[in-house]
Amino acid sequence: MKKLFLMATLLFSIGAAKAQIGEIKNQGSTAYIYNDQGSYSGYSISLSSGREIVGYNSRYAVVKDGSTAYIYDSKGSYTGYSISLSSGRKIKNVTGSNILVKDGSTVYYYDFKGSYTGNSTSD
Repeated sequence: MKKLFLMATLLFSIGAAKAQIGEIKNQGSTAYIYNDQGSYSGYSISLSSGREIVGYNSRYAVVKDGSTAYIYDSKGSYTGYSISLSSGRKIKNVTGSNILVKDGSTVYYYDFKGSYTGNSTSD
């Protein structure tokens, strides 16, 4: 019985670790996270006071609040990482591997720890 419980716990934790964002739906001041099968995951992100989802991929969501973009995980938890969007910079896209920040005619590539990767392209 103890082995069965241990196996069930292990399988559950593996499944939870693979939680993926399939879609995010805004409803009022809350963004609900749906999994890749289209079911509500049980997780959400508060969008009060003008905050907005500006992009997401299967693992992360990016929330703009004023002049800062905050990075959230697939469980709706703030990761502790952010990107400054001062001076007219904006999020252009969130890809599987980067957050693209447009500044004038240049697009800068950031990782999901909020660090500039050293890559940029002209827009």
